[in-house]
Amino acid sequence: MALASSRRLIGASVDRVFSLATQPERLPDWDPLFASVSGVQGPLDRVGAAFDAEMRIAGRRLRMRHTVTQVQPGRALTIVGVGREGGRLTWTDQYTIAGTFGTQLERHLEYELPEGFADDFGERPSYRRDIENDLIRALDNLAVLAESKPLAV
Repeated sequence: MALASSRRLIGASVDRVFSLATQPERLPDWDPLFASVSGVQGPLDRVGAAFDAEMRIAGRRLRMRHTVTQVQPGRALTIVGVGREGGRLTWTDQYTIAGTFGTQLERHLEYELPEGFADDFGERPSYRRDIENDLIRALDNLAVLAESKPLAV
């Protein structure tokens, strides 16, 4: 299993960040690893909630079924994805209050790509670097979304 982690200070409340991060239909808006989401079954703030996603990993597509396995609303979330062609990923988010109106979000990703998925990359671990960069971009994008003010209606 390979590992990737990132941490980001976000200038928004834990409730707002957790709420945005647990809306599966919004994942493609801010997380570059998610190309599309479908088949959502329940809100992600509940164990057993699930969704299908087409993942974008190092320029390749991978269909996965994701299920919430652990949740502590506003504190922690663990989701396990299983690929239809093999492969597995587990992502764990930890949310902590930072200052008066901030959130420290840590995301840990453990992944195993399907057999043969990374063969074209040869000995170079470039796909690992791509995944790490996408993880950093995801948290940066989530911060922009969480810190933005809602549009007036």
